[in-house]
Amino acid sequence: MKRLSWLFSMIAFVLSACGVSVSELPEQPSTPALTQTPPLTGTLNATHIPAAPSPSATMSPEMPARPVFLVWPLPAYIGTARISQYPNTPWTWNYLGLNEGYQCPPMFGYLLNLDSLPYWRDSTIPEAQDRAQADPHQFEMVECYSTDENVGANGHEGTDIKAPAGTPVYAVANGKVQEWRLTGLNSMVVLKHCLGGTWDVDDHCAGGRQWYTTYMHIVPDPVLLQENTDITQGVQLGTIYDQTINSHLHFEVGLDKRSYSNFVNPWGSDAPPWLGCMWLDQSICVNPDPAYKRIALYTITERLMLEQGDTDPVEVYAAQGLKQIRLQGDRVAVMDSKSNLLVREGKYKRGTVSDDLTRWKVAAENILDFQVADRRVAILTPNGDLFAREAGLEGEWVYQAGNVRAFSISDQRVGYLGINGDLFLKEGELGADWIAVANNVLAFQVIDNRVAIVDQQGNLYVNEGEILSEYEQMAGNVRAFQVTNVRLGVIDADGNLLVKEGNLRADWVLQAENVQAFQLVDYRMLMLGEDGTFKFKEGSLYQDWRDLPYTDVKSVLLNGGMPVVVP
Repeated sequence: MKRLSWLFSMIAFVLSACGVSVSELPEQPSTPALTQTPPLTGTLNATHIPAAPSPSATMSPEMPARPVFLVWPLPAYIGTARISQYPNTPWTWNYLGLNEGYQCPPMFGYLLNLDSLPYWRDSTIPEAQDRAQADPHQFEMVECYSTDENVGANGHEGTDIKAPAGTPVYAVANGKVQEWRLTGLNSMVVLKHCLGGTWDVDDHCAGGRQWYTTYMHIVPDPVLLQENTDITQGVQLGTIYDQTINSHLHFEVGLDKRSYSNFVNPWGSDAPPWLGCMWLDQSICVNPDPAYKRIALYTITERLMLEQGDTDPVEVYAAQGLKQIRLQGDRVAVMDSKSNLLVREGKYKRGTVSDDLTRWKVAAENILDFQVADRRVAILTPNGDLFAREAGLEGEWVYQAGNVRAFSISDQRVGYLGINGDLFLKEGELGADWIAVANNVLAFQVIDNRVAIVDQQGNLYVNEGEILSEYEQMAGNVRAFQVTNVRLGVIDADGNLLVKEGNLRADWVLQAENVQAFQLVDYRMLMLGEDGTFKFKEGSLYQDWRDLPYTDVKSVLLNGGMPVVVP
């Protein structure tokens, strides 16, 4: 078996599953009451778009080490897809395939200034696509700016995240109030955090390193506006200030105290020693810890090989007859030949060369299907009952619904499709009420901030934000699809793989023809061609595919979400 360490991205197809019953599950309560939702609307269809030239790659700079201590500052449904602007580092823009070779990031929703076009324009791709990729949250990209009025020179210190006026803003870590400003639009709260130490009697960080976080364009809670007020992670600091179409949070993080020279990029870098990002939830990190970029390779001879980061592959013995394999975060889950769900959590220690499936945790027996998220696992029994559990594998299974034809989970959402094609979603706790979303649905998928639906005619609809947000038609004649925070991909009836990136109004970009299967994870993309060969690309949609030199594999899977095949 060849070494897989260079293989950062691959694709998978899920093997068919079957089973009989689940053991030790609670009795099923009656299905909760439902609330009605407006019908789907939309008129757009996917188009066949020719490939464009591929920009050259740029190496990322080396940056100082930093800890991981932040949580997401807004409700879960406001995710990566609604970020308009990242901190100004060359790595960020080069990694995203935007503004290549420049430091100045695009700006959104402010005064139109076409003179700034050369600073952000990527001339190797169509202008409309360039704008859409750089404008995930539906703003107009208009100017590349600087903190010292020197346009194009240095730029943005924080992350702008679109959110409606009045959206709650939460503290991302324990700390104290450092300062604040009350000036309307640019009102803000700044917190200080003591990592690796404690606060002394004078509220100074002793024995550790002080960091700060900034929350700008908010209406602060006046109760908190007192220096050195203790703040607990998750406490609401205020709400998003009303900026009409431009409403957003400016979130910033850095060392010591707020200044234009102290900020850092919390999204990370793919060059050591910044292996990962500052977010506790690695799933929203642009570039997760490479040790979690696990790859599963299942050979024709039914050998299971796993790799994490740059380590040698680990072979998992007793893996014959596997029906499904899924990787998500630090979890590896499989359905074995007896339809049992087995899960392994945590990284392999460096130097590990083998494992044994018989030592893995048996999470459920005799199941029909399963899915995993970073904090949830869901299973479907052969008689159509859906169960889910949160956090660790020792938690209780919670009954969700009966007569389930298909289901989808994320860390904040659960959805199921009834036998008659009715779609129901819930958000938050597993015990939350179901919401009736649509009827006559053929297939669907949920993530924390988007929902994708295919109707009986094969038309694909997607919404973004709250569960009850309006749906937009994305494509027709869909054979398979996958929705992620930053991309949407489909295989159409002719076997074409099309992907759009950024906001939902972005153009479809043709990636390949005669495609059997594909997978999207962050800015990585993988596909299985008609000739049975696997290909992958990472970064811009306009890069060329690279062949994977393997001919003895049945399936390949990378760490992340899976596409949905339309029945």
